Amino acid sequence: MECSKIVSDLVWNVLVNELTFWLGTGGNAGVVMSMAYSAEEFWNFSDLVYAREGVERACLSLQNRRGMDVNIALICLWLASKHVEVVGPVFGEMDSAVSSWRDTIVRNLQQCRKQLPRFVGKMSDEHRNSVKKAIKAAEIEAERAAQAKIIDALSKFPLRATNAEPKELASVSLRVYLRRFAASPDTQDKADIDTLVACV
Repeated sequence: MECSKIVSDLVWNVLVNELTFWLGTGGNAGVVMSMAYSAEEFWNFSDLVYAREGVERACLSLQNRRGMDVNIALICLWLASKHVEVVGPVFGEMDSAVSSWRDTIVRNLQQCRKQLPRFVGKMSDEHRNSVKKAIKAAEIEAERAAQAKIIDALSKFPLRATNAEPKELASVSLRVYLRRFAASPDTQDKADIDTLVACV
């Protein structure tokens, strides 16, 4: 009898722990998940979103005016589309994972592409276009590598799926991220974020 009670108590404790883990502690907290994030899926999502009207302009505005990382902004949208909440500490980890690569490789390739017209001189059109395409291809691959680094950092965190609407989640996540660079968003910040949120 005593043995049966011990087993029963153990089973009950396991069930309680499992339910606490999967259901969370809040009314709408949802499920805590350690997701198998796909860098390929994130890249495909980013490619589609970035092609939408106004998105490139909004991303570059937030990058150039505030210093936000475009790929981290995009992953806010991707996770929101999956009803996944991004919490504050995750932003620091994602940025740490990608900052050196971004600042050393990605931005230097971007500068190469932008400065190319100054140095092509008397190159033939064919040669100039070939160099431009090679730099652009390298830049794209560097961006893919940056996203893979972000995904790797993200995979270490159990994130919470919620019942909130994707647009609500995207808006909150982007504003939390923006606060790392600006205490109070201005009119342009709000317009840029609204443009991105409309994509989910």
